[in-house]
Amino acid sequence: VEDPRLQWESLYHANNAAGLGGRAAYLLYEDVAEGRQGWLQALLQLSLGKHLRLDTGLQYRTLRTTNFARIKDLLGASFHEDIDPFSGTGNDLDGKLQKKQGEPFGYHYESSAGALQPFLQLQYQKGRWEAFAALQYSSQRYQRKGNYRNERFPDTSLGDGSPLAFGDLMGKGGVGYHLGGRHWWSLNGVIGRHAPLLKHVFVNPRESHQQVPGLQSEYWSGLEFNYDLRMRGLKGRLTAYYTRMMDKTDIHFFFVDSGLGSDFVQEVVTGLDHLHMGVELGLEYEITSSLNASAVMSLGKYRVGSDPLVTINFDTAGLEDDLINPEGSEALGPAMLKDYHLSAGPQKAFSLGLEYR
Repeated sequence: VEDPRLQWESLYHANNAAGLGGRAAYLLYEDVAEGRQGWLQALLQLSLGKHLRLDTGLQYRTLRTTNFARIKDLLGASFHEDIDPFSGTGNDLDGKLQKKQGEPFGYHYESSAGALQPFLQLQYQKGRWEAFAALQYSSQRYQRKGNYRNERFPDTSLGDGSPLAFGDLMGKGGVGYHLGGRHWWSLNGVIGRHAPLLKHVFVNPRESHQQVPGLQSEYWSGLEFNYDLRMRGLKGRLTAYYTRMMDKTDIHFFFVDSGLGSDFVQEVVTGLDHLHMGVELGLEYEITSSLNASAVMSLGKYRVGSDPLVTINFDTAGLEDDLINPEGSEALGPAMLKDYHLSAGPQKAFSLGLEYR
């Protein structure tokens, strides 16, 4: 309280400077995402005999989100000029330039997503054996609608953008074996394609309809082995797994000032592979009726599995001699990231515990 990080009195003083004429030099705002979603699922189970069962159904999901920035406090000023500070261009050409407290500013758009997913699964169980096989088709659709006509992208910012559709197939299966109720093992696998997330579809949805060039579905494959032990006084589980996710897309936003030029850019990374593999072990031993001991170990390897391609995108509304590229994008080629660690938490973890009751 005595020494705040923000000197609020200085901010109010700056906003009341005579040269600004009531315009805010500083303001407090919030990024708002107001969403509405719907979900519908229909399931059907059929018995095909004593040992075989069929599960089928479909799922439909829809999501529509309104995204905008909203002024919370003008900090003593009368209005905010809705102009991009990097290029000096208007964010809302068809609206008013001066925005007041509680009003949207900067960006205003809607994003919608819809998915229809029918599936089919067979389950088999006889004696000590059990198995399953499943297949799912996914039809995914994305679209952006802009409520502001942005001066940096006057032709691709307002109204409905082109819809983007994906049709993907995913399959999984597994087999398990029980040995006397004390030992049980299973092997599961998955393979197929999965549509990218909505946040990875548009280069900069706050400003334009532009989609990531050459965007494609992600390819997933994975195996998992489990062994469960249930002995008198001792319980344990061993898991080994391998998962590879290919053709991923990632987008980052930042300001760059380099020998190529200066701009606020969107870095688009394509052809990115993630590799997850490891072993997990958990044991619990009953020492006495009131004392239990436990031990857990996790050894993982989470790495980048490819050298992805990097492109930076930017608007061309700034000064001509300061542009990185007049075309609005610059391909930087591959990033040598293969075998680098992923930021997925600790890759080695150990735990020992005693529980007394």
